[in-house]
Amino acid sequence: MADVKISALGAIASVAGEDLVAIIDDPSGTPASRKATITQIATFLASDSTTRTADLDMGNLNIDDINSLYLSEKAAANADITGDGQIWVKNESPNVLYFTDDAGTDFQVATEAGTETLTNKTIDGDNNTISNLAIGAEVGTTLTETQEIWIPAGAFTSATTNGASITSRETSSNVVNYTYAAFDTSTSEIAWFTWTPPANWNAGTVRFKLYWTNTAGLTTETIDFDLAAVAFADDDALDTAVGSAANVTDTWIAQNDLHITAYSSAITIAGSPAAGEEVHFKLSRDVASDNMTGDVDVIGVLLEYTVDDIGTT
Repeated sequence: MADVKISALGAIASVAGEDLVAIIDDPSGTPASRKATITQIATFLASDSTTRTADLDMGNLNIDDINSLYLSEKAAANADITGDGQIWVKNESPNVLYFTDDAGTDFQVATEAGTETLTNKTIDGDNNTISNLAIGAEVGTTLTETQEIWIPAGAFTSATTNGASITSRETSSNVVNYTYAAFDTSTSEIAWFTWTPPANWNAGTVRFKLYWTNTAGLTTETIDFDLAAVAFADDDALDTAVGSAANVTDTWIAQNDLHITAYSSAITIAGSPAAGEEVHFKLSRDVASDNMTGDVDVIGVLLEYTVDDIGTT
């Protein structure tokens, strides 16, 4: 066969593994013209571990134009999806994004601990609700939050022994009316109130703030109030001691102004409390530590408690 330029050769209809191509062996050393099969070249390319990067501009890709778009991830130590997992978008109505393992059977989602298998999980027809989804161990099912309830002085009961006087008055100019419990400056007077916690209460500790005013105090004077509690279940004896008290203190600002204390420390309720039981609170003025002139008029208590779920069912 006479010498012919490669560019002058006829085009082949299809390529087979046994087909030959011209190749220059050792071009940077001692070049020599050799031949290689398509199979040899494919074997080399499959074994080549050289890392190469390239930018792929897909433009405005319309998923409806293709049946499935597969983004397969190479197995690696830092792979987000293990093995030869796939992320793919299937042409459905609506289009659905799938995460599959290397077997292509189980949905997977990456977590800090590895992968969570989400077999047979569905998105309901409203496209908002996920059914049959079991939350992994690394995700807590309890939603803990604090809530508050306002207990006004009008809901207090004056203690039979050393009870604080519960009454009301109005301001002089704008005749704003309010109820208060007047706690004496020399005798440690007491008022009680009750609370039935909701079903989602976690039976934990509580805290309180005191809302109060005064008609005869001084800026150097402070108040000191204690709050303790006991819970009662069905058939419990009411003659049961309250638990340890927590206290709040506050400094007088001005006569006939509203004063609001900071939250107390945690109060542990006696009586092995549970949601739905009746809790009795004992509020008292600690006159041994309190040096406020005249009565301290308590307008109400803000009680903070903790629940474990949103709602009661």
